[in-house]
Parts: sequence; structure tokens; C-alpha cells
Amino acid sequence: MIDYVVRPGDSLSLIANRFGISVARLALVNGLGPNAIIYPGQVIKIPVGPDIPVPIQPGYPPSPPPPAPPVNYYELERRVSLLEAQVRRLQREVNQLQGQPTPY
Repeated sequence: MIDYVVRPGDSLSLIANRFGISVARLALVNGLGPNAIIYPGQVIKIPVGPDIPVPIQPGYPPSPPPPAPPVNYYELERRVSLLEAQVRRLQREVNQLQGQPTPY
């Protein structure tokens, strides 16, 4: 058995056809009726064995992800400095609301 995560647009008949098994067998293995509604994200069992081949996905292998953009360290440092200033300002406000002295 293999676990299969249901994708949007899938139905028992589409999945059964994709794996070369009958809808009745797929439904039986998963304790479902042949007209059962399945939902994206649901995990169902796919029976495989010597007489039930695992399908080969058609098409080309996935393309590699695009390269990451170059890092602009000056801009990164500027943004970090802005965030640190905001944190200090918010911490001062929290301290004032709590009646505590401001450390900086």
C-alpha cells in the first residue's frame, strides 16, 4: 500500500484510473463507497503489488527552482536597523504602560 494525498479535482475514479486499479478496489481498501466524496488533503491508501503496478508519472522531470536573487547586504542592514529601532520604541511604550523605568 502507498499513501496518496488527494489533490483538488481528484475523484476516486480519476485516482483509480491513474493507478490502474478499479474504483471498487480503491473504495474497498479505504472503507468507502464507490460514489464517496473525497477532499483535497485527505490521505487514502492505494493498493500496489506484483499485479498492480505503480504508475509512472508522465511528462518531463520538474525544472529546478530559479536562482535566488543576489543579497543586497546594505539594504538588509538598513532594514534590520529599522526593525531594531521599532522594537526599542515599542519596548519603551510597554515599559511606560507598566510604570517601569526605560533602560534606553
